[in-house]
Amino acid sequence: DQPSQRKPVKFVINILKEHNLQVQVGPTCTAIEGNISQIFTAIDAARRRLHAEGVQQIEMILTITSRADKVLSLTDRQL
Repeated sequence: DQPSQRKPVKFVINILKEHNLQVQVGPTCTAIEGNISQIFTAIDAARRRLHAEGVQQIEMILTITSRADKVLSLTDRQL
């Protein structure tokens, strides 16, 4: 039996937004836009709060895109 992922995902999205990050939810991933330090702080806060809520195991797969030649925006991405 696999537990539903909807509730934890919504929980994390709310935490990301509390950290003033831009969030775009797709069918298989969630894109986050913001300062890299803010992103890692928010991800750590989400991890700690999920464990405090009783979630025993968390798996995160992060892909980071950083460009020095142009400004990226979530509006430029298609999930």
